[in-house]
Amino acid sequence: MKTFVLAGAVMATFGTAALAADLPARKGAPAAPAVSATCLETNTLPTDVFGFTVGSDVTDVGAWGLGVTANGNFSGRGQRLTGLTGVAQLATGVFRCFEAAPYVFANTTTARDRAGFSGNGSFWGGGLELKYKFLGRDVHGVGATLDLDVSANGNRLSGILGAGNDSAVNVAGRLFLDKELVAGRLFGAVNLEHISSFSGKTGILVDTSQFNVRAALSAKVLPNVYVGAEAWYSRSYSGAGYDRYLGDGFFVGPNMLWAINDKWTFNAAYQVQVAGKVKAGPGNINLTNYNQHYARVKLGYAF
Repeated sequence: MKTFVLAGAVMATFGTAALAADLPARKGAPAAPAVSATCLETNTLPTDVFGFTVGSDVTDVGAWGLGVTANGNFSGRGQRLTGLTGVAQLATGVFRCFEAAPYVFANTTTARDRAGFSGNGSFWGGGLELKYKFLGRDVHGVGATLDLDVSANGNRLSGILGAGNDSAVNVAGRLFLDKELVAGRLFGAVNLEHISSFSGKTGILVDTSQFNVRAALSAKVLPNVYVGAEAWYSRSYSGAGYDRYLGDGFFVGPNMLWAINDKWTFNAAYQVQVAGKVKAGPGNINLTNYNQHYARVKLGYAF
C-alpha cells in the first residue's frame, strides 16, 4: 500500500500536473525559418494541444503564462480510491530558447477497501521546471526540448494508507518531441520521461522510480478547437535508480483544447488503464502502482 500511495503522489505531481510546456505564452512575431532562432516557430502549437503529452514549444523572452489545473485519479476495482490535486504554475522565458516555471501543488486522497476499512492522505509542496529547446520544427522538421523538473513535498497518511508524516524529493528528466504531420491540421508528439522519488526515510514512504513513454495526435477541427487521442505506457520500480521492477501500466484516452481567445485557453484530458501487470501478481490491470482513471481540466492565461 505504501508503494501505491507514493506512486500516486508521484503521478499526481509529475504525470497529471500542469507543467511549464503546457502553459500559455504569448509568442512574439514569427521570423522566417532561415533567420529564426531554433525555438521560434512560424506555426506555434496552441497550449495543451496534446493533453497529458507535452509539445516542444517554449515561452518567448519577456512573455508570461499562468496555468491552474485540477487533476483527478480514481480506482474502483478491489478498493475505492479518489485523489484530487490542484496545481498553479507560472512560466517565463529567461533567455532565448530557455524557460523557467515555478509551481505549487496540493493533494487530498481517500481510500476504502472491500472490508470497509478506510484511510486518507495528503501531500503538498512546490517545484521548479527548466526547459531548453534545441531543435525547431521549422528548421529540422521535428521540435525537441530537454526538460528538468525538481520538486519537494510533504506527506500525511492515516488508516489503510499508512500512519504518520513523511517527505520526498522528486527529480524528473524528460525529452519532448513533436512534428506537424499534415500542414496546419494534424500534429503528433512523443515524450520520454524518467522520474526518481527520494523519500524522507521515516518508514512511511520508500524510494521509487518510473520510466514513461507518451504519444499523442491532435487534429484542428475548428479554427480554435483541437481534439486528439493519446497513449501512455509506464514502468514502475522500487529504488530511485530502477532497482527492482514492480509492474507496468498502459493507458489511452481523448483530449481537447479550446482556445477561447488570444489570452485564455481551456483543456480537458482523460486516460483509463486498459492493461497492466503487478510483478508476480494476478489480474490484467495494475492498481498497486497506478490508478485506474486519470482526468484533468485546466485553465490557462497569457499576459
